Amino acid sequence: MQFITFYRTDAMHETRHFYEDVLALNVYKDQGACVIYKVTEHSGIGFCTHHPKAPSSGACLTFVFDTTHEVDAWRQRIMERGLEPSEAVANETFKIYHFFVRDPNNYLVEFQVFL
Repeated sequence: MQFITFYRTDAMHETRHFYEDVLALNVYKDQGACVIYKVTEHSGIGFCTHHPKAPSSGACLTFVFDTTHEVDAWRQRIMERGLEPSEAVANETFKIYHFFVRDPNNYLVEFQVFL
């Protein structure tokens, strides 16, 4: 079994730059109006121009890593590409270390590790 979550985009070019160049995700399927990225062996994220517009939501795309070092390295990579992520902080309530950045569609993208 695999799992793919799809999101609407009105900015496919900018979305592709963010997910391919900034986050270095590999394209799993390019269907023109819909691009699917491989996240893990069994999961992916898709962005499509044909999905109906939905009201703004509290959706958050979260990438989970094994170490705080990996989270910090991703934050550095994102800053080097001209984006402004939040500070990386430990959240004692949920026992995580994380930071956020917005993608070109204004979706919140989180990078975290469970502590």
